[in-house]
Amino acid sequence: MSPTVSPAAPQRHARILACVLCQHRKIKCDRNSPCSNCIKANVTCVPSTPAPARKRRRPNQDLQERLARCEELLKQYANGSAPGQQPLPPPPQQTETPATDHLARSDKSEPTPLGSDNSSNWKPACRMVNDDGSVRFMDSYIWATVYEELQAMRDIVDTEDPEDSSILGSEELTPENNTDLFFPGDLSTANIEDLVPDPIHAFKLWQLFLERVNPLFKVVHVPTVQPMVMEGATNITSLQHYQQALVLSIYTSAAVSLSEAESIQLLGMSRESAIQKFLAGTKVALIRFNFLKNYNMTALQALVHFMHCLQGRYDRHAAWVLTGTVVRIAQKMGYHRDGEILGLEPYETEMRRRLWWQIIVQDSKYAMLSGLSQSLQPLHWDTKTPQNVNDADLFPGSTEKIQPRDGPTEMAFVMVMNEIYRFKLHTDKNNNGQAFEAAILGQDLSPDKDASNAMHQNIFAKFRQQCRELDENLLAMEQKYIDDNAGNVHKAAKGVRQMLLGRIQDMMVPIHEQPEYGTEIFGPKDNLFKIFVLGTEQRLAQYQPMTECGFLWFVKSYFQLDVFAVMTGQLCQRPTGSLADRGWVGVERLYGYHTELFDMSQKQYSVQAQITLKGWKLREQAFLQAGRHLETPQFIQRLRDLLPSYDSRSSIQSSGATPPIFGQNDAQRQSAALFQGAQTPKMPQQNLVQQQQQGANVDPFLGGLLDMSSVNWDMFGDMMNPQEQLSVGQLNPVPRLTTDQIPLRKPLSRKDRAATPSHLQQGQRAASIRLPKSTMIAQRVGIAALRRGARPSLFPFVKAATGGMQARPVATAKISQDDGHQILVKQRLQRPVSPNLGIYKIEQTWLGHSAWTRITGCTLSAAAYVYFGAYLVAPLAGWHLETASLASGFAALPFAVKGGVKFFLGFPFAYHFINGLRHLWFDLGKGFAKPSIKRGEMVLWTSSILSGLYLAFGL
Repeated sequence: MSPTVSPAAPQRHARILACVLCQHRKIKCDRNSPCSNCIKANVTCVPSTPAPARKRRRPNQDLQERLARCEELLKQYANGSAPGQQPLPPPPQQTETPATDHLARSDKSEPTPLGSDNSSNWKPACRMVNDDGSVRFMDSYIWATVYEELQAMRDIVDTEDPEDSSILGSEELTPENNTDLFFPGDLSTANIEDLVPDPIHAFKLWQLFLERVNPLFKVVHVPTVQPMVMEGATNITSLQHYQQALVLSIYTSAAVSLSEAESIQLLGMSRESAIQKFLAGTKVALIRFNFLKNYNMTALQALVHFMHCLQGRYDRHAAWVLTGTVVRIAQKMGYHRDGEILGLEPYETEMRRRLWWQIIVQDSKYAMLSGLSQSLQPLHWDTKTPQNVNDADLFPGSTEKIQPRDGPTEMAFVMVMNEIYRFKLHTDKNNNGQAFEAAILGQDLSPDKDASNAMHQNIFAKFRQQCRELDENLLAMEQKYIDDNAGNVHKAAKGVRQMLLGRIQDMMVPIHEQPEYGTEIFGPKDNLFKIFVLGTEQRLAQYQPMTECGFLWFVKSYFQLDVFAVMTGQLCQRPTGSLADRGWVGVERLYGYHTELFDMSQKQYSVQAQITLKGWKLREQAFLQAGRHLETPQFIQRLRDLLPSYDSRSSIQSSGATPPIFGQNDAQRQSAALFQGAQTPKMPQQNLVQQQQQGANVDPFLGGLLDMSSVNWDMFGDMMNPQEQLSVGQLNPVPRLTTDQIPLRKPLSRKDRAATPSHLQQGQRAASIRLPKSTMIAQRVGIAALRRGARPSLFPFVKAATGGMQARPVATAKISQDDGHQILVKQRLQRPVSPNLGIYKIEQTWLGHSAWTRITGCTLSAAAYVYFGAYLVAPLAGWHLETASLASGFAALPFAVKGGVKFFLGFPFAYHFINGLRHLWFDLGKGFAKPSIKRGEMVLWTSSILSGLYLAFGL
């Protein structure tokens, strides 16, 4: 019997795939070798290879373990039993900072390990997180661990299935953009290119920023930012949103540093219009970057400059709230912890110190402007003060430790300001600010008079000791780091100490020891008025030195209109006296420096003018009663011309006007230093209203950002009849008339009235009598212009004593809007045609490298298009454009013709090539000085012509 044979196991047939040709043609293959389709095509049939097997998904055990770990951490956090934190190691050679004393001491015990991890593997919770370009700081052990676990889980999901990675992304769970809560405005139609200056203006603004703004803040690294500014000047859209914000904030800061005359001469627009334009662009870039969600050092630098430009143009209380937002952003980026503790590069560590301290200074300043005695800044921070180094000593990416310099550097002014605000933070820490204010005002701190005086003396002694320490620190800093010959910023830094300490010393005189006590000072309110007068005098004492240094704009930015209004309000109650005399001298000089106070289109300035005129009217009445002569200053006459109100005018007409204390040459000298001797044009009186209306045209796109009503001016009440206030909206349709266009009509005599028809008599009487106030809106423009031309009295002192007032019947010629439009059209015809190339030098219009680069490029490209187009149609047209035919035909030409043709093609090639190398030099941020540009033009043209001649006749 034969043995039983077990059936063989069925063999698994391999899957036959379609051939390569059928797969490529996407047709059905019969899966033979060769297939029928390849036989028909008479090609080799190549079988396709199977795709590699998909990687098997890993088990979810690791992912489940991490999820369980996260759940355990969250439960522990909910129960309030957070593990202890390991103390952070102190940085080597840590210097004392104002916040060092406020640092909370960490628990000395080791953290409790979680899971199976050993406690020795625990890392400090303080860490920096870089997520898609945004830097975030975390110092919570639980949340730092949770973030590590979530990041590891995200990596697992990314490895297994990249399409599902979004399920762990926290950014998708938050709202997209809520920055419009801070910066309201419609951004749907905003074009960033409409909010930037021309390239030439952009380069000039950058130079102004380097000369006037950057030395006072030093929050940007110039070698790093300059290429960004150069690129943004030509194409702002090529930059990222955060870079656009920084570039536009630089433009805004430079515009803030300009005077009105400089802005008109440089940018062709008023200073306020330029500031509003660039501020709007900065706001657009910040909102599109979504700065509340995305964090970046460049965006933070833009925010710092942006917030400084808002000073005086935004409600001071809202500005302090916004600075708090900037502080929170800086904290979220970890700027409150020193970079050495976080293990960052020396360059980033130093720039973070500069930014953090500038933010602290800015927040303290806005806190004081908002009426807070303490800045209420975060307590737990240990960021060191910036070191005494130049920008050239900092290199991005360098790991070598930065060594501070012992001599003068670019950081002189910043270091002085940081030392002053360090003193401010120290006083806030001791909580002695309110007691000091009560002592300088003379308020009783105790029911017992003697005890109160003793407390005052104790407080003054303590502050004098602190001021002596501040004086010693600043003096040592001046001797070590400041040199008058090192530049204007060192001169400005040296003057800060004298101004600040002088002001503090004057304030620390007890009320009973004041020279005016018992005559003009009787209580805290009187002493407060003297403090305002002293502050005004000390601020004005710095105006002239800062003007010479080029930093007048910085001192003027600290001008507080509400304090000025209170001081002028006190002058209304104190018409005479030594303090009143000093106060009016300060008011006159402030009106000379702050010309924006004459802008009656702004309500706060209009109300301030009314307060000033009322105070001067009371002063005139007091002098008249005392039989003393008082001359009217020029700024009072100008305010009266701007506010032609009967109630605001005094009945006294002085015999002359005293010249202003602040001369017009100061503003012209600052403008001449910038524009090489250009004189400031004197504005005609008839154009004054027009300029005010232009200043009132605030861009509606800005929303509530540039609300000038930072002070509630309604609290002062209406100091003039509402019908007498000039309205810009009412003056807009009224054309302006010169004095020769306004006829002066004499009243009709009795004989003339008898011979004149009744309806003409009514018209003549309407021109002679005083019209109602509601119908004199247009007439006031002519009256204000004609008051200076009124006939003077032959007996001015008698006229002043009798309280009379000259009056002449004046009328204005009423014209229609069409006639006014025709007058404007005729005026436009007299203007030069734009662009008026005749005012430019020939090398700037005819030999400019920018235009000739395009000309030569178009010449080369046009020649290439013509040749290759002709070569394309040559076979159809029967032309012989082969290389041999062209060579033989060109050789038969005369020598001069051949040289001309070769020069026609060789010169554009040489010019375009050499200028391309020159632009590469520009990209390095070099060669932008005017002498360098002139030399470069000469070298460019000479080398291009010689190269073209060599290519034409030398080869």
